[in-house]
Amino acid sequence: MTRDYELFLKDEKNLSKMVTDVYNLYKPYITKKAFFYERCSKGQILAEDFMSDVYVKLFEFLGRITKERIKDENKFSFFVWVHFASTRVFDKHMKLLKVESCCLDDEKNENQFCSNYKVSETLCEINKFFEKLSERQRIIVEDKKNGIHEIKTLKKLRISHGTYCSEIIKAKKIFATYI
Repeated sequence: MTRDYELFLKDEKNLSKMVTDVYNLYKPYITKKAFFYERCSKGQILAEDFMSDVYVKLFEFLGRITKERIKDENKFSFFVWVHFASTRVFDKHMKLLKVESCCLDDEKNENQFCSNYKVSETLCEINKFFEKLSERQRIIVEDKKNGIHEIKTLKKLRISHGTYCSEIIKAKKIFATYI
C-alpha cells in the first residue's frame, strides 16, 4: 500500500484534513511551481496567490476521489491530482493575464484601453466610449489605465474576480464598436 493511499484511508471522511495533509505533503512541488510561474510572468502571477488557489482547487478535486474510483491502491498517488490542480490554476492565471492585456501602452506612453484590434490614430471617440460604460466598468478601466493592481480595485468595488473579468470583457466589446 502506498503512502498516499494510506493517507487517503486515514482522512477519507474528513476532506479538510485530507486536503491540508496532501497540500503539506506536496508543498515543495507547489512552492517550486509557484515561484517558477512568478519568475516567468515577471511578477504578474504572485506565488502566494498561486499557492492559495492550488489549495482551493485541491478541495474541488480531492472531493471527487472515492474508493470505487481507485483501481489499484499500489499505484495511487495524490501527485496526479496536485499536478492537475496546479496546471488548472496556472491556466486560469494565464487567461486573466490575457484579459488584463487589454490595457496597452501606445507610442506616446499613455495607457489606452483597447482590444486585440489595432488602435487607430483617431481615438477622439474615447469620450463616447466612456459614456457607454457603466460606473463600475469606468472605474475598472480607469484603474487599469493608471496601473492600479486588480486586488485593490476588487476591494474598492467589493466585487469578485469573476465580476471583474466579466466587466472587462463587456467594456472590450463596447470599445470594439468604436474601432
